[in-house]
Amino acid sequence: LTQSGKLSKASELIQSTLKILPNNPDLEVRLAFSLAREGAYARAIATLTDSENSSRASHVGALAYLHFNHDEFGQAKELYQLLTLKNPLDAEAFFNLGASHLRLKEHKKAEIALKESQRLGCKRPELLSHLGIALEEQNRPEEAH
Repeated sequence: LTQSGKLSKASELIQSTLKILPNNPDLEVRLAFSLAREGAYARAIATLTDSENSSRASHVGALAYLHFNHDEFGQAKELYQLLTLKNPLDAEAFFNLGASHLRLKEHKKAEIALKESQRLGCKRPELLSHLGIALEEQNRPEEAH
């Protein structure tokens, strides 16, 4: 339903399913993303933060993603830091942490997180460009190429 543009119906369906299967973490994350796509950002955030599952990595990751895509990079950064502490082998969390630092113009911290993501095997195509920007902003262009 979300692909066809019937987001309100999709959200309603997920909410109905949550009444039958309460506290289902996967459904809560799906509902939050559906609400965010509808423009109901505050409801999407509340869906994740008011849940009994709010400390689950899936909820923290979804919340960080929503904050990042709503240009709330400080909140996203804090949540991605939490994810890297919970799972220090999560290359994607380190990449997203680096991207958050980059948006906040914290270039040295961005470099550290992005290099850790790279070390952990991140395959994101934009990893090298993000790392290059972080290095260039530190006046180290020779390392960026």
